[in-house]
Amino acid sequence: MFQQLKLTFVLILSMSFSLESHATSDICSICSCDHSQTNIDCSSRGLTSIPQPIPPNVEYLNLAENDIQAINEKTFQNLSSLETLYLNGNNIDKIEIGTFDDLTRLTYLSLSSNDIKELKPDTFRNLSSLTSLYLSHNDIQAINEKTFQNLSSLKTL
Repeated sequence: MFQQLKLTFVLILSMSFSLESHATSDICSICSCDHSQTNIDCSSRGLTSIPQPIPPNVEYLNLAENDIQAINEKTFQNLSSLETLYLNGNNIDKIEIGTFDDLTRLTYLSLSSNDIKELKPDTFRNLSSLTSLYLSHNDIQAINEKTFQNLSSLKTL
């Protein structure tokens, strides 16, 4: 009985590792990843959404020149190692509040050449490490005065 229980536990544990390993490599079947999955290039792939799951250890993520229209608030959840994020050259017209909340180490964010019309006050609320933010070539018609208030490290806008 104990042997059977032990064998069942080992089987469940091995299946769990197998599924977890497969999940982190899904994005790498679509995009180009380095061996450690810290640098992921998904640029110019015709993507209409951001592939999931994204490995939590990613530091560089390039999603430029696709056809992404919206970013869900949970898209970048638990990516606290991410430092560089390219979202330029898409058709993004809406960024939900909370989208960037978990990106505490993010230093570079490019949102240029999209269809962004409005930046809400809390869009960038937890990006205290952000030094470069690119928003050119959008159709921004309104920016709330508090939109950039938490960007204490920002040097380039």
